[in-house]
Amino acid sequence: MTSERALAISFDGDVVADELRSLRAYLLDEPALRGLVSLRRPAPERELLAGGLPDAVLVALGDGSPLTGSLRTLGQAITRWFEARGPMIPCLRVTGPDGRAVDINADGDGTGGGLAAGLSAVLGEA
Repeated sequence: MTSERALAISFDGDVVADELRSLRAYLLDEPALRGLVSLRRPAPERELLAGGLPDAVLVALGDGSPLTGSLRTLGQAITRWFEARGPMIPCLRVTGPDGRAVDINADGDGTGGGLAAGLSAVLGEA
């Protein structure tokens, strides 16, 4: 999946691959996000034939996407995923194509502006 407007969602911690798979599955349940979500795997090391464990969930938001609706849907889905997974989930980081990032935990995005606003800021929309 390639997009000039892709968000990369990643975690810190020991349970990264399992949490990324869980989040990806949860996002794929959103009709508005289907076809836009994939797992990013690092390039394989020389001695391996396949790529390693996933290191991020990618959400492609192309230039033609209605961004406000897509970001709202993504923010709501992430919030519901946090609620379903419980308080032990590590903080996740959403990084935009230019390297801007926002950290999100079960309490929100830490900016006070709401999750969709934080996601918009990562894309340079705010």
